Amino acid sequence: MMKLPFLFLCLSIILLSCNSETKKNLSKESQIQPPPAPIVNSDLIEDFHSSLYLDSLLTNRKRKKLAEIRVHENSDSCKIILNTLVEWNDPGDFLNVQILNSKGKETLSINNIDGWMKCVGPYKLPESVHTLNVDKSGYTLIIDNKTGKQLVLFGYSYASQPGLMTIIDLFPEPKIIFNKQFDLHAISKVSTKGIRNYIGETELLKEVVLNMELMIIEE
Repeated sequence: MMKLPFLFLCLSIILLSCNSETKKNLSKESQIQPPPAPIVNSDLIEDFHSSLYLDSLLTNRKRKKLAEIRVHENSDSCKIILNTLVEWNDPGDFLNVQILNSKGKETLSINNIDGWMKCVGPYKLPESVHTLNVDKSGYTLIIDNKTGKQLVLFGYSYASQPGLMTIIDLFPEPKIIFNKQFDLHAISKVSTKGIRNYIGETELLKEVVLNMELMIIEE
């Protein structure tokens, strides 16, 4: 009869040990905070100008690589590849943007038949913006914002209308958060929350602020 209390004692010790280990694991997990999910406002994302013909040409590898940009974010990295078509004479310096993760897997590929422009030459950004640019290739604007590094692309501008400005959060996975007609004039100083906003004109030629915290346009 003495064996039964001893058995209960052993079971109690095992249960207490398991409970203690579970609490430790929960405590460790609670210390790992996932990055905040990016706010996406669908009203700020227009479709890219494209065509089945252009998509077919680019898909069939009839393209020419113009630049390859490596971007690092803490222990992560990605590669941005800018492509155009062989013998392309219409507006736009490049027509396709590919983003590959650190393992070489393509995570985003977008086409724009109107083309994107370099940040130097005819489409010259203000000097105050250039000083913030992480990318020194002259093709794109890469800004270090609180959410991480953001890739900014500038579409071809027709007449007095601004071209499409595209903003892509690069990490942890590329996500398009803005794609509208927008003429960039300046980038704000870092706010108390560590965020930079984009200042410029919309297609209505009004100067506005693209609030990157709330993802809304403010007049």
